[in-house]
Amino acid sequence: MNELKDIKLVVGLGNKGEKYTSTYHNAGQDAVLFITNQINQKLKKPLLKKFFITKNQEITFAFLDCYMNESGEFLKKLLKYLNLEPSELLLLHDDSDLPIGEYKLAFGSSSAGHHGVDSSIKYLDTENFWRLRIGIRSETHTNKKAGDFVLQKTNPSDRKGLENIYQEIIKLLGLLSR
Repeated sequence: MNELKDIKLVVGLGNKGEKYTSTYHNAGQDAVLFITNQINQKLKKPLLKKFFITKNQEITFAFLDCYMNESGEFLKKLLKYLNLEPSELLLLHDDSDLPIGEYKLAFGSSSAGHHGVDSSIKYLDTENFWRLRIGIRSETHTNKKAGDFVLQKTNPSDRKGLENIYQEIIKLLGLLSR
C-alpha cells in the first residue's frame, strides 16, 4: 500500500520562462519554490540537466526546466537520475476545476486532461504516482474556460489563497517536524 510517507520526490509542474512565472498554470512550480523557501533550501540546476533540485533530509524537491507538455520526458530522466520509482513521486500541478484554496490528493489517477500529467503518464508508462491538484479557479474566473485565464499572472487575493495551500502541503508532508 502506497502512503505519503513513501514519497521521496516532490515535483512542481509549470512552464519554463519568466513570462510564465506566477501564472495560475505554474501553481505546481510556484508551490515548490514557496516550500523550499520556507524550509530554507536553495534549488540548484545540475550541470546540463533540465530540472532544478534540492534535498531536505528524505525528500527531494524539484521543478522541471521545460514546457508543461514536455514534463514526462524530463520527469523520467529525473527519476532515473535519483534512482527512484514513480510510486515515490508526488506531482504538484494546477487544476482549473477546483476553486482557489482547495486541493485534492490522489494516487494512481488519470490526467483528467492536464497536458503535463498526460505527458508524465505517457513517459513513466504508469499512473501509479501521487498527484496533488491545486485549485486555481477563483470567483473572477467562474464563467471562463481554463484557456482564458491559466496563463495570466495571479492577482494578490488569489496568490494568498494559493500560498495557504502551499502551507498545507508543508504540513501534509510533515516538513515542519523534520
